[in-house]
Amino acid sequence: MSAVLDGRAPCILTEAGARKLTQRIRAKLANVLDLVVQAWEGRAWEPLGYDTWQAYVDAELPELATLRLPVDERREAVAAWAARGMPQRAMAAGLNVAPATVAGDVAAVVPFDPDATVSSHDGRRRPARVRRDRPAPEPPPAMTKRDRAAQLVTEQGDRGLTALELAEVTGWTGGSATGTMCDLRKQCRVRALPVFRRGYAAYVTT
Repeated sequence: MSAVLDGRAPCILTEAGARKLTQRIRAKLANVLDLVVQAWEGRAWEPLGYDTWQAYVDAELPELATLRLPVDERREAVAAWAARGMPQRAMAAGLNVAPATVAGDVAAVVPFDPDATVSSHDGRRRPARVRRDRPAPEPPPAMTKRDRAAQLVTEQGDRGLTALELAEVTGWTGGSATGTMCDLRKQCRVRALPVFRRGYAAYVTT
C-alpha cells in the first residue's frame, strides 16, 4: 500500500467527496486569481521597486509559472479581469500565457464595448480593444509553418515565445510546435533565452 509523506495511507475519495474537494480547489483558485488582479489594481510592483508588472510577477510570484488553467477556466478569468480594466499583457503575465493567447480569449468571451478602457502602467486610461471592421488578414497561403512560427516569435519581442505557447496560439500539436522551433533554431532564425515558462525555453528572433 502506498503512503503519503506523513506515513498515513491516502484516503480514496467517494464521488461525493471528490466533488466536494474539487469545489474547494476551484474556490481556492478563484481566490488566488482575485488576489492577482488586486495586486495589479493596487500597482504592487511600484512600492516593491519594480519597473513593470511583468518584472514583479517574475520575481515575486514565480509560482504563477506553474499555473495552467483549462481553456474554459482561463477564459472565465480573462472575462473577469477585462471587466476590471486589466490590459491584455498584464493578464498574460498573471496567467503565464502568451499575449496572443489572451487576445484570442478576449475576442472569444468579451463583448466589444467601444467605451471600455484599461489602465496602462503610467496610470492613464486607453481603449480596451480596437474594433476591426473586417477580420485581420490570414497569413499568405505560401507561408510555411517555420515562417509562421518565426513571425509569432518576432511579435513577442523581448519576451520571447515558447514551443508550448506556439502550440496554444496556432492549434498545432506539441510535437509539431517543438519540432518547428527546433528547426528555426538550427537555421539560426531564433535563439533560446535563459528564461523558462512552464518548463519550456523562450525563444526570440536573432
